[in-house]
Amino acid sequence: MNIQFIITGDDGNMYDLDALSNTDLTMICKTDLQDISQVKINTDLPLKQRIIQFLDEIKNPYCYLVGEHAVKIEFNDEGEPLQSVLRKHFVEQRNRTLE
Repeated sequence: MNIQFIITGDDGNMYDLDALSNTDLTMICKTDLQDISQVKINTDLPLKQRIIQFLDEIKNPYCYLVGEHAVKIEFNDEGEPLQSVLRKHFVEQRNRTLE
C-alpha cells in the first residue's frame, strides 16, 4: 500500500513529503536550496503552524544547505536507530584518541 503524506498550509500551499523525499540532489541547483541555519521558527505558534512555517521557509525538508554544503537526508525504516549509530561512532572516536 502506498500512502501519500501531504500537508496543506493555511494559505493553501501543499507539501507532498513523499515527493520531496524522492528529490534527486544531483539534479538540483544549489541556489534553489535554502540554508537551514537561516530558518527561524516562531515557537509560540501551535505545532501544525510551526511545521508549516518550517516547510514554507526550507521548501524541502529533505534537501537543503548547511552553509555551502548541499545535504539530502534519508531514512531507512529497517535501519538501526540514529541514537545507537551515534553512540557507536562517538565510542569509536573516543577509543581512537585513547590509543
